[in-house]
Amino acid sequence: YSNNSFLATYSINPWNGLSVGANVDYVIENDFGTNRSGLGLDLGISYRLLKNPFFGTHLLGINAQNFLLTPTLKSDDGNSEKYSSNIRFTLFSTYWEKRIESNFDYCLKDYTASSEEYSYPDSLKGKWEFTGRVSYNVLQMLKISFLFGMDNYDPDNTFKYFGIGMGVNIPSVNHGRDFSAAYQYTGVTSGDLRNYNTAYLRAELGRHREEMYARKMSRKLDAAPNELYMKALTLYSQGKYWESYFLFSQIVNEYPDFFRNDWVTYFAGNCQENMDMREIALLSFNALRMEFPQSTALAAADLGSMRIYYRNGDYPNVEREFRILTSSGIPDSIQSSACFIMGQTHIAQKNYQKAVELFKRVPPEHPDYVFAQHSAAIASLANNNATDAVAYLQNCTGAIAVTNSQKEIVNRSYLYLGYILYEGLISEDRPLSKAVSLLRKIPQNSIYYNEALLALGWTAIKAQQAGDCITMGQALQNCKNPVFYFEGSLISAYGYMRQGNYSQAKDLLADASDKLANLTPPSEDSLALQRQKYLDVRASYDFLAR
Repeated sequence: YSNNSFLATYSINPWNGLSVGANVDYVIENDFGTNRSGLGLDLGISYRLLKNPFFGTHLLGINAQNFLLTPTLKSDDGNSEKYSSNIRFTLFSTYWEKRIESNFDYCLKDYTASSEEYSYPDSLKGKWEFTGRVSYNVLQMLKISFLFGMDNYDPDNTFKYFGIGMGVNIPSVNHGRDFSAAYQYTGVTSGDLRNYNTAYLRAELGRHREEMYARKMSRKLDAAPNELYMKALTLYSQGKYWESYFLFSQIVNEYPDFFRNDWVTYFAGNCQENMDMREIALLSFNALRMEFPQSTALAAADLGSMRIYYRNGDYPNVEREFRILTSSGIPDSIQSSACFIMGQTHIAQKNYQKAVELFKRVPPEHPDYVFAQHSAAIASLANNNATDAVAYLQNCTGAIAVTNSQKEIVNRSYLYLGYILYEGLISEDRPLSKAVSLLRKIPQNSIYYNEALLALGWTAIKAQQAGDCITMGQALQNCKNPVFYFEGSLISAYGYMRQGNYSQAKDLLADASDKLANLTPPSEDSLALQRQKYLDVRASYDFLAR
C-alpha cells in the first residue's frame, strides 16, 4: 500500500498586508495493486490586522482545503472515496518585540459531506478542531513552546492533547546558513494512544543556488571591475574611506557598464559622508537617484541623506526623508535606522514624547538599539519621567555591545543610572551603594571614566565616607582636564575635613584657589576664531571633495 501526493503552490502579496495563495494537489494511491488518483484545490487568504510596537503584530488567515475541487479516489468496482473538505481559521500574533508568539487554529471538518456518506446519522454533526501554540523566545536563538489540541469527535473528552517544545537555531556555527534543532513532547489524553517524543535536526548544506548563479555570472563578466569592487569593499569595511573612495570612483569612470554601479555610486557617496564631505555626498546620493531610479540601493542612499540633513540641522528635509523611508517596500533595518534619526530630530525640537515613541520602534537585534534606548532615557528625563528613563537605561546595560561605540553608550548608561540614584530621582533602597556599584562598572579605558570618578567622589561625600572622598579626589587630581583637578581638590579637602585634618584640607583648597584664579574664560574673539577655523576646515573638505 502506498499513498503519494504531489503539490503545486503559488502565493502573492498584492497589497500591503494582504496575501492570497492556492495549492493544486494530485493524489495517487496504490491499494494492493489497484491504482486510484484524484485532484484537489486549496485556496487561502491572509491579512495583517495590526502592526504596532505596543499592541503587537496580528495576522488572520482563512484556508479552504479541497475547495470546489476535491480528490475523489475511484476503484474498479465503482466505489469512490472522497477526501474531506475543511475550512481553517488561523490567527498568528507576536508581542513584546517578537519575543512572544501565539498561533491558534480553528478548523471545521468535512463541511460539504452529505448524510449518505456516513454510517451513523450523528456523524454528520459539525466536526471541529481547535489547536493552539504559545512560544517565548528566551534568547534570539532559543524558543520554548506550549501547545494543546481540542475537538468534538468524542463529546466526553474534548481536550485531546497538550505538549511542550524547545528549539534552537544557531546559524553562526554554519557560516550563516540555517542550523536548528528542536524537541517536542506531546501528551495524549484520549483513547489508548501513547505520548509522543519528537526530535529533529535541520541544516542547510552546500552553497545556495543563487550564490552559485552569482558566481557563475561574475566569471562571465570582466574580472577587472569585479576585482576593484571587492578590493574597494574590503578597504571600506576596514574604515579606510579615503582609499576605497578612489577605487569606487575609478570603477564608475572606467567601467560605466559595470552591473553593480548603482551600489558603487552609493558606497562612493557613503565614503564621502564618513569623511564628513557632506555636500558632495548629497550630490552623489542624488546622482544615484537620477541614474538608477529602480535600484535597491536607493533606500540606503535616502538614509545617508537623512543622516547628513540631521547633522546640518535641516529638520524639514529630515522629516521628508523619514516619510520616504517608512513607506512600504523599505527594509525593516533601514526603517529602524530612520526611526532612530527622526527620534533624535524630535529631541532637538524638544518633542520628547514623539521621540520616545520612535525609539521604541527600534528592535533589540538592530545595531542602533542601545543608542535608541539610551536616547529614549534622555527624552524621558527631559519629560521628568525618571522611572521610564531607568527602564530604558537598564535595557542598554542588558544589551550585548559589540562595537566600541556600543560599549561606550553602555558605559554612559551606567553613568546616568549612577546620577539618577545619587540625585534620588526614583524610590530605591540603599541608592548610594547601588550607585557606587553601577559607576564602578565603567572601565578605565572609557571616555566616561573621569565622569564616573567625579560621581563616585560626590557619592562618597553624600555617604560621608571620608576615605573614599580622599581616594576619588586624588584620582581626579591626576586628570589632565583642569576641571576634574579642581573638583578632585574640593572632594579630597572635604574628606580631610571629615577626618579632622584641617591643615591638609586648607593647603589643598589654597593651591586649587591660586590655580583657579589664573584661569580665564575664553573670550568672544577666541570663540569666533575657533568657529572660523572650523568653517575653514569644512570649506577645505568641500573643495577637496569636488
